[in-house]
Amino acid sequence: MIDARDAAGAVAAFAAARGVGPMHELTDARRGGYTWRELIEAASGALDRKARPLRLPAPVLRLIGAAGAGLGALGGGAEMLTPGKAREILHPDWSADPSLPPPPATIWVPRIGLEAGLAAMVASARAAGRLRTSS
Repeated sequence: MIDARDAAGAVAAFAAARGVGPMHELTDARRGGYTWRELIEAASGALDRKARPLRLPAPVLRLIGAAGAGLGALGGGAEMLTPGKAREILHPDWSADPSLPPPPATIWVPRIGLEAGLAAMVASARAAGRLRTSS
């Protein structure tokens, strides 16, 4: 996970740096990633809502993804869950690649954590009228 503002800052910092060397992987400060439970809790906290997690077997999630793609094709609209999104959700490990070093701290360090990034995203969406306020 990485906040878009942090990612943009990293790109700018690397563009200004000279002789950076090997490839680096950008993440927030938590290179080991997050569990689904942690992501759900962070998102529900940012939305000021109680989470109601629903655990689905992988074949059911894939079937829903296929149905979503089919309905999207029939209706011409954007689908929320597609086969590709189902594959992403089912991916077993979204942590950083341990073979890729983090950026050197002399060039860039992440500043925005998951909770702060989600809170800012929710506030921005609400201010723009794209998200209802909590009731």
